[in-house]
Amino acid sequence: MKKVLLLTLLTALVFLSSALAQYIEPGHTHGDEDVLFDLSFIDAMEMDTLEEEAETEEVPDMPAADVSGEMKFSKYQKNFNIPLSYGKPVYFFGRSPQYLTGKLVLPITSRSVELLDGTRFKKTGLGDITVGADYLRKMGSVLTVAGLYFKLPTGKMEVENEELPLGSGSFDVGLHLWGRKKLSFMTLSGDLGYVLRGSYDSDALNVTYDYGNVFLFKVKGSKRLADNLYGHVAMRYVSFGETEVQDNDGGLPYYFAGVKALDLIPYATWHWKYNLSLTGKLEIPLYSGWALDKAPEPLSGDWPLEPIDPERFIKFSFKVTYPFSV
Repeated sequence: MKKVLLLTLLTALVFLSSALAQYIEPGHTHGDEDVLFDLSFIDAMEMDTLEEEAETEEVPDMPAADVSGEMKFSKYQKNFNIPLSYGKPVYFFGRSPQYLTGKLVLPITSRSVELLDGTRFKKTGLGDITVGADYLRKMGSVLTVAGLYFKLPTGKMEVENEELPLGSGSFDVGLHLWGRKKLSFMTLSGDLGYVLRGSYDSDALNVTYDYGNVFLFKVKGSKRLADNLYGHVAMRYVSFGETEVQDNDGGLPYYFAGVKALDLIPYATWHWKYNLSLTGKLEIPLYSGWALDKAPEPLSGDWPLEPIDPERFIKFSFKVTYPFSV
């Protein structure tokens, strides 16, 4: 009986200690991989460049700007993003219509989680800001965009007890390629993105986190459902590379597993009066797996220890956008 009790206690300690590490390690959360998908940088890469109003794809010929407010909810995280953009016609390559848009995403992030022992971790504040630019040009019948983005380490990382980091602490650079073509019965678009993630030096833990890079692919179909209502369905694949953690005192490095995920994203956009557009979106996980190279596969706290899948949850977001001429 004593052996059983001792074994149970050791198993509980292993589980609780691993659960604790899941949520306090900067930039990575083995117990809630959904947090990774709420990085403002990934959101910025997926912004629609133009609305689906025109019957034919045309490059804008006037300067324009817009401001948005987006609320995004998942099990452990709530985000309020404020995307701002300003665009104008340019003529970088020849005299064909081209358009350059600068973007800024300001995220207010609230993260919280309660462990099985009742310990609660939470933190609210400014997340990691994203800045970047999109270059738009029509090539034949296809509207194309090339985007360059930078994620700034503005989210607080060195937090107090029972608090959570609000960012990754790294300076990231990403390239986004996008194309859209109107067909007779729908509009088809595709996104391809790659993010070079930087590193973060933790003074409190005396380690350096070297984050794995991110690959993104998305395909989307859109259709006009009514005069001012558009429906969209997207499939998105994202792969986060594993993270290397280096002991700054010279110890051996260790690794966190990366994440591979496939999501179904249905959403609708309604163009309201006063030029406002309202968008409601669901992000539904279809597949979650580990991206492993040197990292061990994460295990559960059950005895004997069993491999576990990344823990991800359905997210809902609501966005209001107001475009205006400048």
